[in-house]
Amino acid sequence: MQDYHIHPGYSIDAADCPLKDYCERALALNLKEIAFTTHFEAEPERRHLDWFVRVNGEIRPMEVDEWLKFYFAEIEKLKEEYKDRLAIKIGLEVGYFEGIEEKISKLKEKYPFDFLIGSIHTLDHLAISSKKEAYQLFVRYSAEEIINKYFVRLENLVKSGLFEVIGHLDLFLRYGLNFFELEKLLVFDEKIRDIFYLIKQKGQIIEFNTSALRRGHNFIHPHQFYFEKLLLAGIDKFVIGSDAHTLSELGYESQKALELLKKYNLKPVSLARGKWVIWEDF
Repeated sequence: MQDYHIHPGYSIDAADCPLKDYCERALALNLKEIAFTTHFEAEPERRHLDWFVRVNGEIRPMEVDEWLKFYFAEIEKLKEEYKDRLAIKIGLEVGYFEGIEEKISKLKEKYPFDFLIGSIHTLDHLAISSKKEAYQLFVRYSAEEIINKYFVRLENLVKSGLFEVIGHLDLFLRYGLNFFELEKLLVFDEKIRDIFYLIKQKGQIIEFNTSALRRGHNFIHPHQFYFEKLLLAGIDKFVIGSDAHTLSELGYESQKALELLKKYNLKPVSLARGKWVIWEDF
């Protein structure tokens, strides 16, 4: 099994836990490969909130990318140490917004990431992943307006071509369900269909993100509704991620994600330096 969405202590909203502890925990869980995907946020309006990383217990500004040298050095050392027991990947989870493209392009030229996850974390400069901030969005807009805003941004994320993986594709469900019935948030129209076809055309990979399960929901991102629409668009490449921010969340319910993929005769893919292969062992 795999966990391709892990926030180590470099992410300021994650536990300040040594990366080696994640590797040892992964072995205990019989994971075959893991990926560290520290948050990378650069939305100007949220600079005072999000633009920070933790390096050796010290909070540093994220926009000075020297911290990535520490990040790569530490993970490369672990890759060597665990090379015969655990495949370790280097990535980032990027909070996408229109305007970040040049910055991400330069980072990819400078650093040899295995892959980047492109995720939508904000709308109107408010974090839809935050219960407190999401409230301000969901009381301001109708479900239809939220869905439209989200998928317009998703379309631009896909068009950028900068991200190998699309993270938790329907994250608006996390707190949207506190305000709207599920049926209001499961929307599929011609525009969304075209975005899914574009994902297929770009060869991008969808993350099966299990974090909704530990938040009390009975679905994985993407919800079965959207998952089946993705399949209809011909999308057949997926990775499994827990979105872990603590050791206890590593690999969370990954077996359920794997079983759902197997139900549709699908296997996760493995990524290295932007290239994918099917995990034949599954």
